Amino acid sequence: MALLVVTLFSEYIKPDLRIGILFLSILPTTISTAVLFSSLAGGNIGGAIFNTSLSNIIGVFIVPTWAAWLLSGASEQSIEVAPLLIKIVLLILLPMLVGQSFRPFMRNQAQTHKKGIGRFNMAMIFYMLYVAFCDSVKSGIWFDQGFYIVISAVTISFVLLLMVKSLVFVIIKVFKFNYSSAVTAFFCASQKTLAAGVPMGTSIFTTINNTTPELGVVLLPLMCYHSFQILLGGFIISRIKENSMPK
Repeated sequence: MALLVVTLFSEYIKPDLRIGILFLSILPTTISTAVLFSSLAGGNIGGAIFNTSLSNIIGVFIVPTWAAWLLSGASEQSIEVAPLLIKIVLLILLPMLVGQSFRPFMRNQAQTHKKGIGRFNMAMIFYMLYVAFCDSVKSGIWFDQGFYIVISAVTISFVLLLMVKSLVFVIIKVFKFNYSSAVTAFFCASQKTLAAGVPMGTSIFTTINNTTPELGVVLLPLMCYHSFQILLGGFIISRIKENSMPK
């Protein structure tokens, strides 16, 4: 779908924004939000946890491979996948494995400080976003490209989200999923992770000299998409709860 949009509207989309849209499309699904929405809507929580975790593990290998292809196409130079893959494994997969190995011994402490850990996690994500945009402002990218690129990112991200949601809804109907599986599929299949996407993007698009696009522009579609998926998900959850209340 992202390739279709980028191809059809290539004249109106800046090159760095095109890479950002394609980068958004190859990212894994978000874990916490998808599981939370599935839980609130009465979906299959175990299925949501399994699918989102599997998506993020597979994404560690898929994202660097596709990102190298994107950068190769943009720069017309061959880019090695191995260095990107190693970097993402160390950045995403290794901390996950270390965290899981400590979980049996530190579960109670982590549960006690759950809110603090969550806030620290989000603070780090927002800090990385802040740094990326500081670099963009310093390089003058926003003055060169103007507000048009923001409008483009907002519009395309919203359209892509609606397209994916519609496709998943049709598949659910065609294959006649039961309610709990349908809810889980609907939320898990259409969401994209900001928590893993920002460090992945920062790591990948600042690795290769003279070939990388502007990081702030690349991450813009992801931020727009992530905001829309939370707003739309909250609206759908409220409608589900409304309809399930006794009249």
